[in-house]
This record gives sequence, structure tokens and C-alpha cells, in this order.
Amino acid sequence: MWRIWIPIIMGGIALTTYGCKEARLGGGASSRAVDVDLADLEKGQRPPDRHIRIGRHLCLYPAVVLCYDAPGSPNDNTRVEYAWYPILSEDHPVLLELARLEEKHGNIDAIPEKELPQLKTVAALVKTKRFATIGRIPDITLPSNSVQGVVLNGVESLVAEERRLVRESFSGMDFGQVVLLDADRLPSSPLVGIVFMFLGVCVVGVGAGAPIYLDRQKKKEAARLEARRRARLAKARENVRALAAEREDGDAGAPRTELEKRPAPPRAAARRPTTARGTAARRRRRRFR
Repeated sequence: MWRIWIPIIMGGIALTTYGCKEARLGGGASSRAVDVDLADLEKGQRPPDRHIRIGRHLCLYPAVVLCYDAPGSPNDNTRVEYAWYPILSEDHPVLLELARLEEKHGNIDAIPEKELPQLKTVAALVKTKRFATIGRIPDITLPSNSVQGVVLNGVESLVAEERRLVRESFSGMDFGQVVLLDADRLPSSPLVGIVFMFLGVCVVGVGAGAPIYLDRQKKKEAARLEARRRARLAKARENVRALAAEREDGDAGAPRTELEKRPAPPRAAARRPTTARGTAARRRRRRFR
């Protein structure tokens, strides 16, 4: 019986979880995006609002971490569910040091490898669903004028595999400090989240309470049927006892019938013995009839 109700309960839990997330995201977000300087985030400042807009920055697409659903090895046509890519401000210390070394050595290619600055962490990771396939993701660093979205910190986070892949590019990444931004997402009203939570709780209540109620009703119906069967059986036994008692009373006080008064018929008279000759003559008569 629970096979039918378990998917309903799971659906109710999903609705409740979604409503809780939307309520938390919408509760700390304004309807209009707040402008934030990425350089301030790189200095350790926290976003003043959940709905923010980051100004000009660099998108480090070569360090992208993507999620796809395809068997076997992915290719350029593999569909992408979403992707995480890091962003840097144009005033990042690593970029400033790289510009100084480029001026010193004449070009980037002339910089000795041991002098190249190491980028060990970033201040923000952007989640996007803009790229439909892997082939559409750029493989070079590109500038961007702005990105707008909702800050996911405290509500959603990277899964373990995604964290491992990010640390392969940024060994000093502190996921407790990095800002997770869901690009192009708009905050919903807290009331919407509350409605989804209420619907989810109702669905879970129905899914969990209905089988218990139906099982109790089934047991009550079985008990009623058993009580009726026992009542009918007791009634039948009572009727049998009553009929037996009536027959016993009738046999004790009823007059004898005419058949009982009639004398027994007389016994047949014994046949007269006959001689052997007479017997043979009768046999002959019977033979020739």
C-alpha cells in the first residue's frame, strides 16, 4: 500500500524544500538589484543584498566547472545543465602584478615561469545556464560588463565533486568566503515560498495520513464484518436449540397417531408340507404353461 503513497510524500518534501529555499532567498533580496564592486568582494566585504549586480569583470572560462547528463565521455554536443565559472575584477592583485611583469619583460610570453603570479583563490563563482552545450562555452578569458543574479550563500552550495574540481584550479579556495551568484535569476516573493511550503506540508500530511486512515478503516470494517458473522452464527445456534427443544416437548406430550394405534399385521401361516411327487407335478405344470 505504501508504494502508492511514497512518491506523493517525496513530492511533498520536494515542494517544501523548494518553498523553504525560495522563502529564504526572497526574504533577504530586494526587487531591484544592488550594484556591487567585485574589488570590494575580493577585499573580504560581504554582499549587502541577495539581489546584486556586479560591474565590469573578467570571466575565467578556462577554469569552468560544468554539470552535464550524458553517458560516456562528453563532447561539444553534450547538453549542459549548468556551469560554474570564476570571475575576477580588473583591479585584482594578480592581474596588477601580471601587468607589471609584462611591462618589465616586454610581453607575457617573456615572463619566466617562476615569476608568474599564482591565482590561488577567487572571490566569486557564477552559476549560469546560458550555455546549452559544451561546445558553446568559451575556452579563453573574456571581459564582461556586468552580471546580475541572486546570492545563493546559506541556501545552496557546490556539491563535493564540484568543490574538488574547483580546488584543482584554485588550491587556496575558501568556500566559506566565496560568493555564489546564480546569474540571471530573479528573487521570488517570500509569500510564494510560504505557499509552496504550505502545499508541500499538506501533500506530505495527506501522503502519510491517508494510508494510516485507510488501514484503520479497513480494520474497523473487518471487525464489523466479524461481529456480524458471529451474531448470525449465534442466532443460528439459538434457533437450532429452540427447534430441538420444541421437538422434545412435542414428542413428550403429543397423542399417538392412527398409524401408531393400528395393530401389527398377523404373521403369515406356515405352508403345508408337500410330498416329493406333488412338488414335481407342480414343477411340470409351471414348465408347460
